[in-house]
Amino acid sequence: MNIFKIIFLIILFFFNLVSELSAYIGLGPLIPIIGSSIAFIFGLIIVIIGFFSYPIIKFYNLLKKRNKKKYLKEKRDVEHK
Repeated sequence: MNIFKIIFLIILFFFNLVSELSAYIGLGPLIPIIGSSIAFIFGLIIVIIGFFSYPIIKFYNLLKKRNKKKYLKEKRDVEHK
């Protein structure tokens, strides 16, 4: 435990030696961040739409399949009469 305190104090002392700080980054990194955010939001919207539309499409296809079977059965019954 004592070695960790010594290492921490050395690191703390090292970072206190820096006398000049330049905190301004500029617009360079901001533009890719905005572009990535827009792409992420667009992808999230697509995933949400797909998450909700997939069961609806499956249900619609099931109803369409049932109606087609029912229609073909009625058509066969009419033809055999």
